[in-house]
Amino acid sequence: SGVSISAGVVTAGATTAAGTYTQNVQATDSSSQVGLKQLVITVNKATTSITIALPNSATSAALNGAVTITATVSRAGTVNFLLDGVTISGCGSSNASSTSATCTWTPVSLGNVSLTAIFNPSDSSNFETSTSTILPVTVVNGVSTISLALSGGVTQTPKGVAINIIASIDQEIGRAH
Repeated sequence: SGVSISAGVVTAGATTAAGTYTQNVQATDSSSQVGLKQLVITVNKATTSITIALPNSATSAALNGAVTITATVSRAGTVNFLLDGVTISGCGSSNASSTSATCTWTPVSLGNVSLTAIFNPSDSSNFETSTSTILPVTVVNGVSTISLALSGGVTQTPKGVAINIIASIDQEIGRAH
């Protein structure tokens, strides 16, 4: 059955299905007296995990700019992406073939919103469903995240030497990235 008892320790194998198992335990003492006891052992469903994030771990998104939401999961299954508790169009059952699923969302109004993802593992009889923590996002008008760096990864430059500054833009209205 995948459940064993040895030296008083109950072990369920990694491939043992969740459920209830019955084991018979027999003990014989030094006087050859035999005792028999039936044990009922419950193997619970294994836990799962899920996290969600925007590109570059952003906490803001540009109005009318397509944003990819990524859910990272602990096993294969499907992910339902929600915006303020309502399923995002086209993202109600995104496939997570192994460790991630994505959803493309286009914010249509300014302000604060909440993104949530609900994970349903392919093997729901052996694994619990898990809901991510809510990811608060602020929808802004225009660019949502800008990062600046000096060319070549340097952090300082000698006086009188020209160096390029590199700007990385997370989202921008009207441009594909």
